[in-house]
Amino acid sequence: MQRSKKIILWGLEDLLGWTVGFFLGKKDGWEVINVSKRAEVDILIQEVEKVCPDVTIFCKGNGEDEADALMKLLQSCPDGKVIVVNTESNAIEIFKKQEIWLKAASDLIALVNE
Repeated sequence: MQRSKKIILWGLEDLLGWTVGFFLGKKDGWEVINVSKRAEVDILIQEVEKVCPDVTIFCKGNGEDEADALMKLLQSCPDGKVIVVNTESNAIEIFKKQEIWLKAASDLIALVNE
């Protein structure tokens, strides 16, 4: 049996957030966990560390330092994806941590050239 896909939603507590949570939760094998946007980013990080979701979705512009929150999320669950939703522009940004061990300077040059 395949394990369920876990998704954490944070900062989406309006109609859009409810709709996103509803539709994602209807997908077979997907578990949606809502974390209140009133919770500090540290509470979100604790939940991410505990659950280690496949995807964490949060709303851009919820008052937190987004770059700092993004880095903490990527560090707390390295195998997960972070999706940042901008409700003003309807744009999303997707981040995934990728760790590569360099053996030589040429490895770095190859990565830059990709």
